[in-house]
Amino acid sequence: MPKKHNHANITVVALIAIIAIAILTLASQNKIDFSSNNLIGAAVLKNRCESTPETLVILGSNDDHVYGLDAETGCIQWKTDLEGDVRAKPIISDGLIFIGTTGSELFALSMEDGTEQWSTDLSDDMYGAVALDDDYIYGADTSGSVSAYSKSSGSEEWSYDVHFSKQDAVYDEGYVFVVEEYLHSGNLVAVNTETGEHIWTFNADSMIYTAPLVDDDAVYVPSGENKLYRLYKEYGVLQSTFETEKGIRSTPVIDKENNVLYFGADDGYFYALQINNDATMELKCKYYVGNEIVSQPEIGENIVYVTAYDKKVYAMNKENCYPVWSYATNKKIYAGATLYNDILYVPSGDHNLYALNAETGKELWNFETSGVLYGEVSIAPFTEIEITIEESETSTGRFTGDTSELMTEANSLDDDVKDLLDDIEVLYEKLDDVGGNTTIESTIEDLETTIEEYIESLDTEIDALMSILSAVETDDEYTSAVASMEELETEIDEFVSSVESQIEDIELDISCMENPEDDECQD
Repeated sequence: MPKKHNHANITVVALIAIIAIAILTLASQNKIDFSSNNLIGAAVLKNRCESTPETLVILGSNDDHVYGLDAETGCIQWKTDLEGDVRAKPIISDGLIFIGTTGSELFALSMEDGTEQWSTDLSDDMYGAVALDDDYIYGADTSGSVSAYSKSSGSEEWSYDVHFSKQDAVYDEGYVFVVEEYLHSGNLVAVNTETGEHIWTFNADSMIYTAPLVDDDAVYVPSGENKLYRLYKEYGVLQSTFETEKGIRSTPVIDKENNVLYFGADDGYFYALQINNDATMELKCKYYVGNEIVSQPEIGENIVYVTAYDKKVYAMNKENCYPVWSYATNKKIYAGATLYNDILYVPSGDHNLYALNAETGKELWNFETSGVLYGEVSIAPFTEIEITIEESETSTGRFTGDTSELMTEANSLDDDVKDLLDDIEVLYEKLDDVGGNTTIESTIEDLETTIEEYIESLDTEIDALMSILSAVETDDEYTSAVASMEELETEIDEFVSSVESQIEDIELDISCMENPEDDECQD
């Protein structure tokens, strides 16, 4: 005779309902406690790194995210949602990443996993990169507020007001330099980093669209009226001028060994200027690429790399300014390329970061984001946080990750359970094939009912979890949601395993109807 099975699971269903109510109660009391956004990466990030990279590329995108990528392979170690566009180069120091956003916030993120260490509310949006010394971060927002913030807590040390500012802040030995836009004219303002007091202002008589280059005692200021100014750093006094055909939006870079400046201009030329002992600048060579160059060039051993609005990055010979090779992306390139260990990293307006062989220009890999890339990348060996993070009144502790992919995963948690109903249909077919049996059929019906009731209660629990995930605001809430999801996954696995065991028993009973002499049927 077939074995009798008892499949009453009313208690299980009731227990599940209680758990769902408990989750909702905890959420309403803000007792949900979830871990870092690296947990979401472990579960759902595509092309995730399988081991810790030796070197990370830190990339900010116009899709509100900052990404940590393996510099060698382009796999993704982590990503963090800052709820504001990242338009500038992330700055790395002591295992921390410092970046401002168009969401009017300044962040310190862990280089290890991208988690927020602190954040500070700004007066307005921050488009430019920050500058650093050993203890402080210097930056300007579009309200014109130039401030110094503690690296360890984000607390504001001092603030100095200029007019509208969108460019990178530049630090050099007690000075922070910021570009001020006022009445269709540009000023370069030098501020004392210890006191926050004004040192000097240089008026360019036209707009200044990019940050200056500071080198020893000289400050090089590109202007929108087609002039490159060289100033004496201590007093802001004009020393010399070089003119191009159109405005300059490219911050120069200097080859200190040969005393040569490299930059591009809106006239479509790539320039090399020889800096003379009398502080004058004269043309060494130039090359016409045919489109605006708005980024800062990158210097290699014998090559200068420059990006342009014609969608290309060029490797230019240092001596004659002629291209050795070029590589075309799919849209304009706004940011400069970055050279590291013979790999050239090129952010493009087509949303992709390209890694190229610096010698040949051959593509090694590319990584696609969901937004335009306006800022350069930062690259550094993988480093744990090396300073003590202090509590700050301005630190929000809010969740900065993205729950959308985790919600997609949660929404599919019941898939394996629903698949069990297909197995039930197979049982009915097998039973019909051997002539049927009312006892076994009743057992199958009981098991089918149990699965359907579990799916119904599970859908309620998943809906509750989805509601929690959609409303996550703090790291603690996220941590608790992930923990609840993991518990639910364990519970589902146990239920599926139990049902599969019962299905195997029923399959054996059906088999024994057809082959009662089998050893398995003798018990």
